[in-house]
Amino acid sequence: MSPTRTQVAIVGAGPAGLLLAHLLHLQGVDSVVLEQRSREHVEARIRAGMLEAPTVALLREVGLAGRLDREGLPHNGFHLRFDGHTHHLEFAAPAGGSAVNYGQHELVRDLVAARLATGRPVHFEAEVVAVEDLDTPAPTVRWRSGGREHTLVADVVAGCDGFHGITRAAIPAGAVTATERSYPFAWLGILADTVPAQPMAMYCAHPDGFALHSLRGMTRTRMYLQVPATDRLADWPDDGSGRSCAGAARAWTARRWSRARCWSACSRGCARWSSRRCSTGASSSPATPRTSCPRPARRA
Repeated sequence: MSPTRTQVAIVGAGPAGLLLAHLLHLQGVDSVVLEQRSREHVEARIRAGMLEAPTVALLREVGLAGRLDREGLPHNGFHLRFDGHTHHLEFAAPAGGSAVNYGQHELVRDLVAARLATGRPVHFEAEVVAVEDLDTPAPTVRWRSGGREHTLVADVVAGCDGFHGITRAAIPAGAVTATERSYPFAWLGILADTVPAQPMAMYCAHPDGFALHSLRGMTRTRMYLQVPATDRLADWPDDGSGRSCAGAARAWTARRWSRARCWSACSRGCARWSSRRCSTGASSSPATPRTSCPRPARRA
């Protein structure tokens, strides 16, 4: 099959890749978006739930904040709890505006709809197998879909597929400094289908460890609990015992939990890198997990 030509090849249809594609569209720049997962998957996967004020302002500026403004929850601060006392911190004024609690999967749905409305291509279930010729005027991206291999030739390749994505692996050796730090504990993450206990996030420090209460809208709550590094999700069966994910969820929400996950705590960082023909965004994976598992800390 003969190669396809575009100005910008974007690898990854998460918020970064889709928003970049929309900004390029507004400037009359052609692009092709390639995403390994299905549309259903990227529109349903639960990730971060908070949009900072500058991001909200940008989405409004480019006309992508309609549903966000209708359904998002303004977030002006958070609580810190330690030594038996709760301290409220406001950040809207220092940050120049309110953050908005709006799930990443909801934002992705908006961005996918906006991309489809432009008529410009976005390919789901498109597995990128190679990013080549980055030091030439015509870098290429080879990808597979439906058992067939395709070649996309571009002026520029934008790597928006995350820390573990193929575009980062294609960067010349020694061109990027990556850092990683492992911590001597793990996380229990619980996603519960329940109204949040309060409308703001709360970060709690306790002799037993760290705990976080956060929300994903007004119908879903996410909790994080610090646990021993050796614990696994299987150590927390839903058997009605005190040492169970369901027990931990009930202690926090008195409702049902829909998902739990346990993994070691590790933070990673990768500096932004760009050449004349390829660019990757700075990426980081903080110690706080996406959704981690073991003994619930006693309430502070």
